[in-house]
Amino acid sequence: MARKENNEFIDFGALWRQYRRNWYWFVVSIVLCGALAFGYTKVRHLKYAVVANLLINPDQTDITDPSSSIAAMFGSNGQVDDEIFIVSSHSLYCKVAEELGINVSHTVRKNLLRSDYMFDKYPVGVRTTAGIYDTLSSTIKFRVNLNEKGLANIRAKVDRNVIAEAKDVKLPYTLALPYGEFTFSTTDNYNPGHKLNTDINVSGYHATAEMLSENVSADIASKLSNVIQLRMETPYVDYGKAVLNKIIELYNERGIQESANMNEMTARFLDQRLDMVARDLSSAEKQIQNYKESNGIVDVSHETLYQSTRRAQLDEELVRAQTAMNIIGMIHDFVSDPAHRHKMIPALGLSEELAQGFSESLSQPIKTYNELITKRIELTRSAKPGNRQLQILDEQIATQQANLISSINQARAEATRSMADLEKEMDKSQVYLSGVPRQEREFVELTRQNTVKQELYLFLLQKREEVSMMIAKSIPKGQIIDQAYTMGEPIGTKKRMIWLMGLVFGAMIVPVVLYVRQLIRNRFETRSDVERTVDTPVIGEICTDKTDGSLVMTTDGPSAEMFRLLRSNLMFMLGNPADKTILVTSAVEGEGKTFVAINLAASIAQMGKRVVLVGMDIRNPRLALDLNLKTAPGLTQYLASASTSLDSIISHDVKVPGLDVIVAGPVPPNPAELLLSGKVDDMIEMLRERYDYIVIDSAPVTVVSDTFALNRVADTTLFVCRAHHTKFNELREVDTLNKENRLKRINIVVNGTEPLHRYGYGHSN
Repeated sequence: MARKENNEFIDFGALWRQYRRNWYWFVVSIVLCGALAFGYTKVRHLKYAVVANLLINPDQTDITDPSSSIAAMFGSNGQVDDEIFIVSSHSLYCKVAEELGINVSHTVRKNLLRSDYMFDKYPVGVRTTAGIYDTLSSTIKFRVNLNEKGLANIRAKVDRNVIAEAKDVKLPYTLALPYGEFTFSTTDNYNPGHKLNTDINVSGYHATAEMLSENVSADIASKLSNVIQLRMETPYVDYGKAVLNKIIELYNERGIQESANMNEMTARFLDQRLDMVARDLSSAEKQIQNYKESNGIVDVSHETLYQSTRRAQLDEELVRAQTAMNIIGMIHDFVSDPAHRHKMIPALGLSEELAQGFSESLSQPIKTYNELITKRIELTRSAKPGNRQLQILDEQIATQQANLISSINQARAEATRSMADLEKEMDKSQVYLSGVPRQEREFVELTRQNTVKQELYLFLLQKREEVSMMIAKSIPKGQIIDQAYTMGEPIGTKKRMIWLMGLVFGAMIVPVVLYVRQLIRNRFETRSDVERTVDTPVIGEICTDKTDGSLVMTTDGPSAEMFRLLRSNLMFMLGNPADKTILVTSAVEGEGKTFVAINLAASIAQMGKRVVLVGMDIRNPRLALDLNLKTAPGLTQYLASASTSLDSIISHDVKVPGLDVIVAGPVPPNPAELLLSGKVDDMIEMLRERYDYIVIDSAPVTVVSDTFALNRVADTTLFVCRAHHTKFNELREVDTLNKENRLKRINIVVNGTEPLHRYGYGHSN
């Protein structure tokens, strides 16, 4: 259970050793990432925020409207919201793209990693026939390469498809495409005699407008203000300033034109009414003149004097009522006329003296009707026929028109009743004036009609003058507070921070890669990996050694010291003097079991013990080859033939005193049967009598079953595994063998690890 408990802790020492072994990767990663960060700061385009501020001038009606003032106190900017929609409208952006020509973008490649956008100082221009930009739905990408001689290669692509190409042509040159003809020519910014690589992207006005809607933001500066702030983030400040200033310019031009159109329509209406009223007034004055002449009336002032103040007051009220009745009639005629459908009702508000309450019920319906007409005018600029919003708005206008006509009829009925009441009062006062001559009464009636027409004419003339003044002093809706300007600091991460991030990222890559590699690897690398994987004890560790040959115990290197440590642990583990036979095996080939068996036997012999090393991997024998010994006679001949003696197969030609070797001999046809024979048991018993220790080099356990046949003669088993070679699933097989007791007293020897230099020798614990 110790292995599982160790998983709960981080072995910082092992991590440090792992990082120290891979120090050069840290250097490479940090240098590379630092260079990439430095290169990025050199080729990247710094973005700047370009800002412009626009104050919206509210309409006079909104200023005098108490409800709008109260709404403004609580931060309601409905009118400003509508203006934001106009400022950022698709039609306005299309006009910006057309006037600035930004639907054609020019990019000049400076080098492999850097390209610069040329807003107005581009070296090669392109022209095409009129009308293409209005209907162009795809972006055409032109690549123009000019050599020192001025010859150009032109390639046109749509998406990823090449649609036209021209090579070694002289500019100006016209390239025919399915969309139309495009003519390329150099500008004053072209430097002859130098190479030039430029990309020209041609888009339609609508596509460019969509691009602007994504890049330009329009918002209210604060809740209680009427200021719209336009903002654009771009690496090219001249381009950003030109776009924002052009948006404001076209917005103001549009507002001035709309105001002028509405005022001119009102002026035409007033001119028509003035002509009609002037003719009526002239007719009334002629009637008075004829009446005076026919009745011999000379002193008009004395003849028109009333004897009663009450009669004069009623007369004035009746005049005002009739004037209001005429104005209501004018409004009714305008609304009912089909020719004025979807046109705003002219501003013909009644003066306080003429109103007498008749227009109070008409003010709000007229205002609502004009607001709906204004919205429809704005919507028709960008909406297509059949637009659902336009249909809904037409339905609302029709409903409001019906409500307005109903209100007009109601106001007319009220005016009629008021006039009837006044006439009744006039009749009552007539009793008191019964003595007035008939001629005087008739003359007063004519005079009253003339006065009504004079009042109406003066009223219309005043309105006409006001409209003329408005036309003469038309001002834009938006007052420019700040033209487009650039914020001082660039947007984005600063250079030093990018460099620091590059260095930090470079330092983190190697640990991350090592950690990921640790997660996905299927072979162990260190002794700690083995101890965390299996419960079987690790008795020793052998590091890699540069010594030539398999016998390293004749040297004084790190591996020799580790074999001595392995020998000490093994002697301590054996304990009982009767335990003499040591079986050395592994999971698969190439893990160094023969190497471990040779040097372990040599290490024990150096203690002054008599040791025999027996090569019992008879399917793939390597002992004779590694020790440079003769292959015959060998073990297989001894087991297969009764005439071969034990002494004849024991070799004493090993460089280590006290160490004898029995090689495997020729590969037999029946290796499993030979190892199961009783002669093996007899041989081991004889070797026990002659030697202090017997080291057996056996076959790998996952390849053949030969090693399990030798378990009967072994006292302990050393299972050799090799770093970067043995897989984890093969390593876990050791625990299975140990639990099933298929091999006696298994201990693990870790081979092929990295040496650690301490106290002059390499060892690990």
